[in-house]
Amino acid sequence: MDVILNARAGWGFRYSLCNIDLESFGEWADYCDETIGVVDGTDETIFRWRIGLAIDQQRPFMDALQQIASCGRAQIIRVGDVFKAKVDKAASPVQLFTMGNIVRDSFQMQWASTKDRSNVIDVQFLNAEKNYDHDLAPLYDEDALSAGELNREESISLFGLTSRTRAYRACQYYLNVNRLLKRTIQFRAGIDAVIAEAGDVISFQHERPNWSSVGGRLDADAPSSTSIILPRDIVVGSGETWKVVVRTTGASGSTADVIQERQLIVSAGTITAGTTISITEAWATGDEPNDLDPFAVGPVQTDSPTTLWKVISSTLTQDLERKIQALEYNALVYDDDPGTIEDEEPDEPIDESTIPPNPTALILQEQVTQNEDGSVTPKLFVSFTKEPWPFDYTVKVFLREDGDAVWLEEGETSTSYALIDNLESGITYCVSVVSVSPTGNYRAPSTGQIDCITLQGKADPPSDASNVVAVQSDEELLITWDAISEPLRYYEVRYGYAWTTGKILGQPTTNSLETTKWAVGSQTIFVRGYSVAERYSAGTAEDEVTLSAPDSHTSATTRDEESLSWPGTSSNLTTDTEDGLTTLILDTAQTSGSYTSPSIDIGALASHRIGLLVLSNYDEITRTWDSGTEDWDAATYTWDSDSALASWDDSSLSWDDVEADEISWWGDFYSPNGSLAVETRYSDDDVSFSAWQEHTPTTRTTRYVQFRLTLTRTNATDYQVRVRNALTSYSDPA
Repeated sequence: MDVILNARAGWGFRYSLCNIDLESFGEWADYCDETIGVVDGTDETIFRWRIGLAIDQQRPFMDALQQIASCGRAQIIRVGDVFKAKVDKAASPVQLFTMGNIVRDSFQMQWASTKDRSNVIDVQFLNAEKNYDHDLAPLYDEDALSAGELNREESISLFGLTSRTRAYRACQYYLNVNRLLKRTIQFRAGIDAVIAEAGDVISFQHERPNWSSVGGRLDADAPSSTSIILPRDIVVGSGETWKVVVRTTGASGSTADVIQERQLIVSAGTITAGTTISITEAWATGDEPNDLDPFAVGPVQTDSPTTLWKVISSTLTQDLERKIQALEYNALVYDDDPGTIEDEEPDEPIDESTIPPNPTALILQEQVTQNEDGSVTPKLFVSFTKEPWPFDYTVKVFLREDGDAVWLEEGETSTSYALIDNLESGITYCVSVVSVSPTGNYRAPSTGQIDCITLQGKADPPSDASNVVAVQSDEELLITWDAISEPLRYYEVRYGYAWTTGKILGQPTTNSLETTKWAVGSQTIFVRGYSVAERYSAGTAEDEVTLSAPDSHTSATTRDEESLSWPGTSSNLTTDTEDGLTTLILDTAQTSGSYTSPSIDIGALASHRIGLLVLSNYDEITRTWDSGTEDWDAATYTWDSDSALASWDDSSLSWDDVEADEISWWGDFYSPNGSLAVETRYSDDDVSFSAWQEHTPTTRTTRYVQFRLTLTRTNATDYQVRVRNALTSYSDPA
């Protein structure tokens, strides 16, 4: 509390003990003083949290407080001019919220994506055993990594910690948070919400997420200490156990709210409102439920008909209501024992003249610049990995022709890459990289990390990729393929129905890609290499996959726009019949037009997986007119697919072996003569919509979705753009 009360180094000139909530700070102190073990081979007690921190520079007052609090797993909040300490630990709920005491239609729930969750945590701290040098405590989520997840690392600074044991406990806590806490809720409430502060645990019930519970306010006092009267019908299934949770308002004389949970004595069938229902355990004396007390009742699937949440924030709205945001609560988060961590031998102090370890993982890649006369000029891109070191340091890059004895210095860099030019084709060059200390010391190039490469100086396309495999894991799609041996700038990964019209998923430099840009349904993944000479592979490697709803969602629903006769709003478009389908085409003499779908209600305001499949094509046509009759003269249709064939007979066209996937695109496409842009926007209430944006398959919390198709062509006589169908798919949370 010195930061608050010290008049010289803190804010004691403004605050006194009257501004400290001593009860909450005492609770925090007791938590920090909990015994978690003893030092090996001694009787010395290890307390849960201790801080060793010198604040030696000016910083905002609340920032300094929160830095200290974070090292003891707490946060400092202000209620008026009073400071409270909120400890992040296992706790019981302080308040019950049900559909009876929250504002109507204010409830929202969001599911956090798992793709960004860290499975490796590094806590940075000042290690007292190493003379308070910077140290790192890394901890891995072994279950996630053994399941094949890619490393997702997060570094957290807790410089008030000086113990390796406590640093690893902090690591375990953050791993638990990332693994177990995936949902947040938001709602508004009236005066009932005043008691709930940031850091408090609350009990919550709502019927919208299909939690199989009923809630509201009682409309009658409990008739006895062992019964209750519910104001709503309940339907009890065979073999189900039902519980009721009631928040009473301190009828026994206490000013604190009391939350009581009891099991109902019920049989299968419908129990009508107003029926007296017995309970297995009497209500607390003096705290029997009364009229208007909030309640929740439901079958017990786990422990309770309610769910527990930890309040993140509670703010006052203009309507004098409290807006509460909360993160799901799980007591397992606070099991922060990381198990046995092997002891480290203290490192010897390092001074700035010591040469850092030489770089590793040296990679040489040829790059080619094509000149105006058609010749090519090779360059050499050098990349490597710098090893961790207490001080910033640079790397010298040396070059020699293979067989020469003399190394020539090409430069010095503080990054992990360099570019060498003025080279010749057909020559084998060797590169060495060595580390340089802050004082300028470095080792001989012959002792560095060395690799050699023969520059080709060619502009030929690279080899084809092969063995593409796409594997879905919940919301993530992992795509792998065999590496191409020639130097590449990157691989290009697309999805759709053909490489030429596919949409780019990514441009990784290695032979794998992890992405969440996918939609439910069948699609093909395409991969080509892109060379240093800016050429694509001649052939395409592909894998056709059928993607299902994420594990956390139910199966997808698909809306078919063509079968609904295009019910939206069209501008400069008309309908045409092709292959038995009612398709959209541009009006005569129009070079652009659009179709906007109606607002599509996809169910509850919740997290949905949303995708849009648009089947479309553009035609190149030559036509002549004779006395108002349309005759075809050398009519031609040009497709991006070589296997799509067209033939004509008199004044009509007939198709031969034209497959839908040879003339269709997923989402938008562009060609020099015609294009289609696909955009979506979203709304929670069907009134306020987000801005139109290019469509990408996504998981999003919303209730309404709307899409817009914009068709364009270079001229109205030679080209036509056609939309054959638009299929909107969406999945619901399970």
